[in-house]
Parts: sequence; structure tokens; C-alpha cells
Amino acid sequence: MKNIILVSILGAFLFLSPGQAFAQSKGQERKEKAQEKREEAQDEMDSAQTEDERVSAEKANKRSKGNSGKAYGKNKGDMTGREFGQHRAQMAQNMAEETESRLSETDSLLTDRRDRLKRMKESLGEKSTLPEADKKEIEERRERISKAEERLSQLEVLLKETRERLRKTEQSLKEVTPEN
Repeated sequence: MKNIILVSILGAFLFLSPGQAFAQSKGQERKEKAQEKREEAQDEMDSAQTEDERVSAEKANKRSKGNSGKAYGKNKGDMTGREFGQHRAQMAQNMAEETESRLSETDSLLTDRRDRLKRMKESLGEKSTLPEADKKEIEERRERISKAEERLSQLEVLLKETRERLRKTEQSLKEVTPEN
């Protein structure tokens, strides 16, 4: 009797197991087909979007992802708001002083290079009056000198613009920070 019960249970198990496995695989197939349909629908929607829509969507994503602010004061450590503000103001003043020192160095370099170009022009003028002077070499040197003068004038314009920005920054710093 035990053998009959055991054989019948074993038979039922073997008979029902493949059906269950088949039913599970059918469910898996349905999930895969549904996933494929979703992907196809997404591809169709993507292809339907115009290039402008894609670009605008990408820009919107970038804006939402990245914070446009500087978030100063988020990680101020154990400082109070006032201490942090004073620290930031001191850093700005130090940066302005550093910029001023770099500008003065650049200004001295500029005057040094102008003097050097002046001496080079004078020596070139003396060489050009000599009868054994090579005209091609003299013309090449004149071109190099003129290019160097042009670069120096560009540097001078940039220096003036930077000085003006520095002056405006210092003025705004004076307005914002109290005198000690």
C-alpha cells in the first residue's frame, strides 16, 4: 500500500511538473513580448521626435540635473553665517590684491619689451644703412618686430580692460565690506 501511494504521488509529480514548467515559460515569453513591444513603441516615439525637440529635451535635462548656483555657504563647517561672509570677503580682497600685483608685473614686462623693441628697431635702422646689409633679412626682422609690436598692443589693451574690471571689483568690495 505504501508503494502504491508513493508511486501515485511520484507519477502525479512527474505528470504535473512539465506542465507547470511550460506554464512558467509561457509567462516568461509574454513578459519578453511585452518588453519588446514597449521598446518598439519607444523607438517609434524617438524617431517621431524632431531634432529640435531632442535638443530642447536634452537642454531641459541638463538644466534640471545641474544646479546653476554656486552654493556658497553650503559647507561652511563650524563657522557662523557672519564669519563665513567675512571670510569670503577677505578672500575676495586677497584675490583683488593678487590680481593687482600680477597686473603690475605684466605692466613692467610690457614696458621692458617696448624698450627692447625700440632698441631692436634702432639697430635694424643702423644695419639697413650699411651697404653690405641683406635686404631680405632686414625685411624679415621688420616683420617680426611689427608682429611683436602688434602683440604688445593687444596685451596693453587686455591689461587696460583687466585694470578696469579690477577697479570696478574693488569699488564694489568697498561698498559691500565695512572698513576695519
